[in-house]
Amino acid sequence: MPRKAEAATYLRQRAIVLLGRGHKQRRVASLLGVSVRSIRRWNLVWQRDGAAGLALVASPLRPGRPPKLSGSQAEQVLSWIDRDPIEFGFPTSWWTAPRLADLILRRFHMSMNHRYLNRWLHHHHISPQIPEAQPAERDQARIDAWVRWQWPLIKRQVQLLHATLGFTDETGFLLSPLIRSTQAPTGHTPLLLHRAKHRDKVSAVGALTLSPQQGHVGLYFQTYPNDYVNNNLYALFLRDLLWQIRGPLVLLHDGGGMHKGEPVREVQADYPRLHIHQFPPYAPELNPPEYLWNHTRYYRLANFVPADVPQIDRTVTTLLHEIRHDQARLKTFFRSSPLPWNNTTLQN
Repeated sequence: MPRKAEAATYLRQRAIVLLGRGHKQRRVASLLGVSVRSIRRWNLVWQRDGAAGLALVASPLRPGRPPKLSGSQAEQVLSWIDRDPIEFGFPTSWWTAPRLADLILRRFHMSMNHRYLNRWLHHHHISPQIPEAQPAERDQARIDAWVRWQWPLIKRQVQLLHATLGFTDETGFLLSPLIRSTQAPTGHTPLLLHRAKHRDKVSAVGALTLSPQQGHVGLYFQTYPNDYVNNNLYALFLRDLLWQIRGPLVLLHDGGGMHKGEPVREVQADYPRLHIHQFPPYAPELNPPEYLWNHTRYYRLANFVPADVPQIDRTVTTLLHEIRHDQARLKTFFRSSPLPWNNTTLQN
């Protein structure tokens, strides 16, 4: 059998093996360097006629220089990406093309230029990604159980009481800018001149609420220049919130220390219409105000260099007042949370 035919037969057989292991057709096509259409056709022939039919399939190969890595080697290299580089003796969890080239040299005794390897990785849909830091104490099973069992009970309580549903959270705005990329002439990096050694900040507490009938979203907030939110300030914020919201209020917040203690218990005793629930630990993504703060800090205030704390306070207050009147924007903060919502209450 000519060498080209042998290679074609190997590719078809290898494709069926990878599909049998649960790989998607697009993934197999990328690994073997053929089209998705060919993979689909081979799979149909295999299911209909078995190995005998597969051997008769005509499969023109892609012209050009053969790849440096064989199919099995390529599969192995791509599998490394799903593992921690520390497992292979590297000091940090940071995959780079030079590190992969070093590992390929050690495992396969094959030298690969890291620039070529970068192009090869891009062809296989591997690109640089910024990791997301996650606390080791986070218990995903506990979070999933809370969403599955506790959250429906909270929604049921809201319905039975015809209550307003509310979420609270705190954040801080510093003098140092949150840097994002900006357009500039090539080779001329923009400079953001800020006060280097100042940790002055403006703390803020906010509440997002959802009315029981119309699905109207409310935003309530308070800022504290050069201060931090403790349980006394949080209790005062709750009292002000309850003064503005009539009727029952079902409120959710995290387990931070500012949400506990005697001042908060006194508010609950004074306002029986307030019903407080706590999110599971280390699950900030469930809380809609987290997305309000992210939108404010990383989008609206990106590259903002304030001169002093009063300027931060004025800017943040003005911005939050502006967001307060944008119902479409406010509803996106709820939809960004993975909590299952009642679709009728968040319609535009």
